[in-house]
Amino acid sequence: MMRRPLGRYILAGMMAGGLLLTACQSAPSPPAGNTATPSTRSPAPPRISAAARLYPGAFPRFLNFSSDGMLWITLNDNSIARLDPAGNLTTYKIRESNTSPGDIVEGPDGAMWFSGFQEVGRVDATGTITLSRAYTVGLPGALAAGPGGELWFTNETVPPQISRFSPSGTMDSTEIPSGQGGLDMAGITQGPDGAMWFTQSPVGLDDPPDAIGRVTAQGRYTSWPLPKSGSVPHRITAGPDGTLWFTERSGHRIGRITTKGAISEYRLPVSENPFDIVPGRDGAVWFTTDTSVGRITRAGDIKLWPVPGAKSLIGMAAAQDGSFWLADGKGDAVWHFVPPLTPS
Repeated sequence: MMRRPLGRYILAGMMAGGLLLTACQSAPSPPAGNTATPSTRSPAPPRISAAARLYPGAFPRFLNFSSDGMLWITLNDNSIARLDPAGNLTTYKIRESNTSPGDIVEGPDGAMWFSGFQEVGRVDATGTITLSRAYTVGLPGALAAGPGGELWFTNETVPPQISRFSPSGTMDSTEIPSGQGGLDMAGITQGPDGAMWFTQSPVGLDDPPDAIGRVTAQGRYTSWPLPKSGSVPHRITAGPDGTLWFTERSGHRIGRITTKGAISEYRLPVSENPFDIVPGRDGAVWFTTDTSVGRITRAGDIKLWPVPGAKSLIGMAAAQDGSFWLADGKGDAVWHFVPPLTPS
């Protein structure tokens, strides 16, 4: 039995358009409430600009850098885009497929690999795209690079799996216990312990509750349920403090889990729905909400900055210079966010 993963965005129709460069600047917002002591307002605003405005219906989802400094972006209209450091945007159509690409990461071969509907794809530096349906058995969801030169993805079949494959063509999977509905597994990352950590939410009434899962290279699975049901853990990343940090989409919280399974949660305003999350070069962890960028310290202090003009911030990528790039799905735009000089 197969199903399309929940939480995927579906767009109807697409109109042709072009690239438009614009810029705007925001003012700092009041600090968000959390379980730790609230932080003070930053003395200077971040610099925020719309680095690229795409054509209507492009719906950028996730983005990541390749080692040569190119920013690669998956578009929900069955395309992959590349933004170079000079601001030039090139779009590549995925032919002979309707894959709606999701996560995109650099593989051990130097190419960018992306997850799609019932397939995994590869795009090289020239924009040549190849699809690898033979690698997949089911529905690839989240995708991440793992240890040993392999790529891992959440496989949202019923029963669900965590699958591992190499660009040479080998693949194996670990089955994840579930009920008849399966699991929505929207995020996966390599942990500081070398295992793969991922988020899981129930689809049916008899499925396991919201939890953070862990699979080792030997296929051993462990999970830790979240304190409150209905939190919908979404994206997850390895933090600079040796723990894992994750977003709770419906719980309006940022979560933290140690490699021993101890969970802490930090509350956001109920108006904020966190989505993606990445480590920053400043020792903090950064995340997107619908229309804001957030920062959380190891102590749990949270600060939010609105992105004026943003409509639906989804994926987030950290640049080497300490700035962040944001995919705005409903806004058909890519934003560039440069944090204040003194964010703490």
